[in-house]
Amino acid sequence: MKKNRQKIPQVAILLESSHETSRGMLRGILNYVRHYGPWALHIVAGGANDQKMPDLKTWRGSGIIARIPNAQAAADIVAARLPTVIVDPLDDYLTPSHPISRYCCVQCDSIAVAQHAADYYIANGFSNFAFIGEATGMNWSRLREDAFVRRLDDLGYKCAIYPAPSSEEANEWSLERQRMCRWLRKQPKPLAVFSANDNRGRQVLNACQAADLPVPYEVADQPAATIQRCRKH
Repeated sequence: MKKNRQKIPQVAILLESSHETSRGMLRGILNYVRHYGPWALHIVAGGANDQKMPDLKTWRGSGIIARIPNAQAAADIVAARLPTVIVDPLDDYLTPSHPISRYCCVQCDSIAVAQHAADYYIANGFSNFAFIGEATGMNWSRLREDAFVRRLDDLGYKCAIYPAPSSEEANEWSLERQRMCRWLRKQPKPLAVFSANDNRGRQVLNACQAADLPVPYEVADQPAATIQRCRKH
C-alpha cells in the first residue's frame, strides 16, 4: 500500500530584504528549510511597504512568519487564522486587546544589546557617552536607550540623549542633519555614540562628516545591529 505523500507546508515570510537584520533572519529561515524542509515559501523582495500576505482566496497556507509592516497586513494575518510567529511587534500589537498579541513572537534582546555596547565602549577607554535613538521612537529603541543609560549609570557614567526629531526633520534628513551636527559638536570628546540601529548609525556618520568630526578619533559610533542577539519567548 502506497504511503500518502507528505504535504509540503506553505509558509508566508513577511520580512523586508532591504536591510541586513531581516536578511539575516531570511538566511536563518532558508537554512532551517534546507535541513528540515521542504517548505514552499512566499517571499516578496523589497522594503516594508512591499510586504503583503498572499491572496487568501487562492493561497492554502500552513503558517506565517512576519514583521508586521502596516495595519492591513496585521488584519490579513488575523484573517488567515494560521500558526504565526511575529517578529519585533510594535506596542500596539502587544496590547492584550489586540488579536495579534495572542501569537508567538520573536524579539531582539535589546537590553543585552545595549549592555554589550556599554561594556564594549568602557573596555575601550571611553568616558563620554551618547545615545541616538530611532527617529520615530520604536519600542525596541526605547528599550535600548533605557538599558544603555542604566548600564552606564551603574558603572558611574552619564549619557547624553539626543532629542527626538520633529515631524519635519523625521521626514527630511537634510533638516535634521543640521541639528545633529550642532548637537554632536557640543558634546565632550572623544564621544562614544550608541545608535539605535544601522540606519541611524549611517546618519550619525553622515552628520560627523558634515560637521568635520573625525571618526573614530573624536566620535565613535556603534550601531545596535552589529552586536544584536535574538531571543525567543
